[in-house]
Amino acid sequence: MRRAIAEIIGHAGRIDVLVNNAGVNLTGAVEETSMAEALALFETNVFGAMRAIQAVLPHMRQQRAGRIVNVSSVLGFLPAPYMAMYSASKHAVEGLSESLDHELRQFGVRVTLVNVAATVVEAALGRWRMRNTPTGQASLLSKLRRFLPATLVDASLRKQFGLG
Repeated sequence: MRRAIAEIIGHAGRIDVLVNNAGVNLTGAVEETSMAEALALFETNVFGAMRAIQAVLPHMRQQRAGRIVNVSSVLGFLPAPYMAMYSASKHAVEGLSESLDHELRQFGVRVTLVNVAATVVEAALGRWRMRNTPTGQASLLSKLRRFLPATLVDASLRKQFGLG
């Protein structure tokens, strides 16, 4: 990772945007998920992003500018049945992103989240916002999660998955 970043810096002279889009999914009940499966998921979804961030940060801090775009998921703020490990990894990405933005803004580096890849360019180059949720279903789900009582949202999810 560090070698690739050094090669980019050597070629372009700087690095302005990092998009962490690597991710894997894991579907299944928590009790049936092995620790090895959960660790592999977090290794890619959380620690992979962390390694990339650590590789670019010295350069972005030195140039006092940069944008880190971390791709999350609707499941990062609205967990669903049988998606616990994936949701947990995306919750971790969201917490990492929010905390990191606090740490880095003093250096001219901002961190942002997107829930659908189509908004990555806007998140990378547009006006800074912590969360970049595209219009449509993801935006609607975000608003429902924020403004409706959790019991209603959770009951709707359980109904949708046939869990009563």
